[in-house]
Amino acid sequence: MAAVLETRKLCKSFGALTVAENIDFRLEPGARHALIGPNGAGKTTAIRLMCGLLRPDAGQVRVLGHDPVREHRRITARVGYLSQRFSLYGDLTIDENIAFFAEIHGVRDYHARRDQLLEMTQLTPFRGRLADQLSGGMKQKLALACTLVHEPDLILLDEPTTGVDPVSRREFWDAMRTLKDARQDRPPHDPLSRRGRALLCRGAEGQARPDRGAAPAGHDRRPPARGCPGRGRARASCRGTRRPGSWGAPRG
Repeated sequence: MAAVLETRKLCKSFGALTVAENIDFRLEPGARHALIGPNGAGKTTAIRLMCGLLRPDAGQVRVLGHDPVREHRRITARVGYLSQRFSLYGDLTIDENIAFFAEIHGVRDYHARRDQLLEMTQLTPFRGRLADQLSGGMKQKLALACTLVHEPDLILLDEPTTGVDPVSRREFWDAMRTLKDARQDRPPHDPLSRRGRALLCRGAEGQARPDRGAAPAGHDRRPPARGCPGRGRARASCRGTRRPGSWGAPRG
């Protein structure tokens, strides 16, 4: 089965600082993985490399079979990326933000999809509120809805629940579980049920972790790089997938 996301010997430096070094990673359809490490370890850089926002210094990245830098337009309709910082439009309402992202992705008749996402994220009563007037947790749930409006095959989440209260954090991951369960409940003849949806999530240190604190299958834990106290380079070898039905979300 072709990988949804794969990197080989991926490297990235900023000046004399090596941020990502020899990252080997393979994500199968339907799999969920979390990237875990201390601040400055290179997790965000790795995700930005994977979605084509940064050009690697060495190595290869393939997203849904495409080079995310050279063939960026071919993956944008199939990848959902939720960045670490809130980047939606504060002078637009919840409804308007979702409509905007649906339209730029070319989603037609998105109104039913928007209603479904608002219900899933518990934002329906606030759909007319401006994004600038939302709490931190509600902003993240709105960002998730915008990320999912075009039904991507690969979802990249960069520390999506950092800085929000515990209740909002739990509600966010409950929404993700609802999404996962809805995908599994599709009829067998639906091609989406066979293909599944892949998720790569960056977790904040001490918050996001795979089930029971275990590292993703095949994860090669490395110590921080010498010469960079407290800031380990991203050096990972993730070739496995989690067992079917497992979920690498944080526990509230």
